[in-house]
Parts: sequence; C-alpha cells; structure tokens
Amino acid sequence: MPSRWTAAAGAVALAAGLVTILPAGPGRAAATVPAAPVSCTLSWTKATGNRAYPDTSATYWTMKFPVVSGGDLAVTGTFPHARYMSFNSYQGAMAYNAVEDDVLTPNGGAPNPFLGGNPRNGTVTYDMTVAFAATPAQPAGNTLYTGPATPPSNEIIYRVYVPDQGQDDTGGVGLPAVTFNAPAGTPLPPECSGSAPRSRTAAAHRLPAATAATNPPTWTKSVTNDSYGNLDNAYLSASISTSFGQVLVIHAQAPTFPATFQGEPVFQGGTQLRYWSVCENNPSTTGVIGCAPDYLSNASGGYYTIVVSKTRPTNTGPSCGDVWIPWGKVQTGLLLLRNMLPGGTFAQSIQQAENGQLRKNMGPFYPSSAYVSTVSAFEKLGCPPDLSGLHFG
Repeated sequence: MPSRWTAAAGAVALAAGLVTILPAGPGRAAATVPAAPVSCTLSWTKATGNRAYPDTSATYWTMKFPVVSGGDLAVTGTFPHARYMSFNSYQGAMAYNAVEDDVLTPNGGAPNPFLGGNPRNGTVTYDMTVAFAATPAQPAGNTLYTGPATPPSNEIIYRVYVPDQGQDDTGGVGLPAVTFNAPAGTPLPPECSGSAPRSRTAAAHRLPAATAATNPPTWTKSVTNDSYGNLDNAYLSASISTSFGQVLVIHAQAPTFPATFQGEPVFQGGTQLRYWSVCENNPSTTGVIGCAPDYLSNASGGYYTIVVSKTRPTNTGPSCGDVWIPWGKVQTGLLLLRNMLPGGTFAQSIQQAENGQLRKNMGPFYPSSAYVSTVSAFEKLGCPPDLSGLHFG
C-alpha cells in the first residue's frame, strides 16, 4: 500500500501536469507520463443594447478567452441560411483578423454555399481553428489568428447578416461550437466555468469621426478600425440636421447584391457587393434609429431614393420607388452607408474610394443628398417623387 508521502507526491505531480506511475515491485523504475491537455467548451454571448452603430439586419455574438502558449480554439459549425457570416478577432477593440463564409472549406468536399453558382439550402458543416498566434505571411486554411495576448482576455465576434425569411438570427443552424484547448498544466480559465464576466459588446462597427452638419451633407470615409470594426465592411458617414430642412433625401445608383432573403436555392455570383445599407443613428448614444438594407431599398430603375424625416411622408414606399427611415428624436443625426465585400470588378465601392475624391471615385454610387424644407413640400413632389428640382450635393 502506498504511503501518505507517496500519495502526496503523486498529487503534486498531477498539479504540475505529470502523472507518476508507481512501480509494481522492488527494483522496477517509476514511469512519468504527461497528464491530459486542458480542454473545455466556451459559450457565445449575444450582443445586447443599442450602441456602437449596429445594423438592424445583423446579429452579433461575442466570446472572450485567454490566449495561452500552445493553445487554440476548435470551432465546428454549420453554414447559416443567410446573406453573410464571419468571425473577427480583436486586439482590444481593434479588429485584427477575419475569416468570412466564402473562404471556409466545407467538410466532406461539399460545395461552399456562399460561392456563386453553388446550392445554398442544404446542411453544410465546417471546422475552423482559432490560432493563438500572429497572422503569418501565408495563413493556413480555415484558420483565424488572434495576434498577441491582450490580458485578461482576447475576443472574437461572430456575425450573421440577413437570415433567410423564416429563419432565426443564426440562420436556422444554431451557433458554432467552440472548444478551448491548452497544454497540460494550464490553469482552467474562468471562461470555462462560466464565472467570468460576460461580454456585452453591443455591436461591431467602425466609429466615424464626429463632424458638424452641413448643407448639403458632407460624406466622409471612415479610415479607422477601432470600436470592434468589421474588416469586411467600409463606411461613409454624414451628419444631418433638421436646421437645414425637415426631410433629407439620398439618391444614388444601387449596387447589385445576391438575392438570398426568399431562400433562393443558388447563391448568386458576380454581384457588386455582398451587402449594403444606409442607417440613421443617434451620435450621442451611438444607437441605431433605423436602416434601409439593400433588399428593402425599393430601388427603381437601378437607383434608390432614401427619405429621412421625423414624420413619414405619404409618398414613400414600394409603390413610389423610395424607402423611409425615421430621423428619430434627435435634431442632429448621423448617417452611415455600408459597403461589404466588393466584387473584384467593382471599382466604385467605398473600399476603393478616398476622402476628397469620393464623388469622383464612386461616380453614380456616391450618395447624393439634399434637404427639403418640410414633409408637405416633399409630398408635393409626387409619387414617385420628382427630384429634378432638388439641390443635391
């Protein structure tokens, strides 16, 4: 029978990540083998609140974890029935690395449902590794990189945009399963036990610099990547004020996008953007007031007309070829135009434009904007509204 001293020594060895196998008899040497690696399941937290300029067609889930030497996260998921999904890793609030749907290789040789021409309504799974390392010159497939550790924890955000009609926020497939893996002897992180503070990041967008409202509105490209930005998006922002008019009208050519909302059976390739939207926001709270996503823009003749006002004009809606966004209770609002994942031949996206050259770079896709004095004055423009007399800038 082992002595108390022998049992205590075994306990110390176990805590150090080693297991000592005691000899069976005299003269036989003890064998030392590594203990099992540390492994546990992590949970997603759905972002709550209304701040950091969220898009009303997107849902965000966050996850925090410690970055430890020799460790990683193993992710297993199912491609959602949606327009878009992605994972972004962060260094603090700064986006570091991203892996989106169309670059993931599915399991079992299945076709990727986010590539043009492929079927999109089946059940297709994928595996992904979150590597606790800097992004190499030649990244591995199906791998997201965290960069250096940012104590007390690093963070990733999982996004799903525009689930198919009738599907839940996850696109009808639930959330990816995530396993934290680390070498033997690694202390079990509090995120494993559920005792760590839950992440409450409300959204994930680059915060535009605050600018004074002008007439006509001045659009500016956001060039920073803080406040949990999405590396797949680029943004224009413009401050607007009721002191210049009760109605703000935005008119531009509508970029093409893949139709997915009705559960289309095949993913459409060759479009100009994966997704675009215009949203009105409260710059004081960074909360969203309302959005016009691409699939609800009521574009007519290839152009969209977005009307922003506190009271909805009677000549807005599908029958008039325009769409209304509420201005909200604020006097000064902040508009955001989003462009996501431009196609390789689309040279007039926000991603390709430069401040000071936006109208030239974007051509007809530039969001020309004009104020109208009152709601009744806009209603007198008819249905569809005759915009020829407005002073667009």
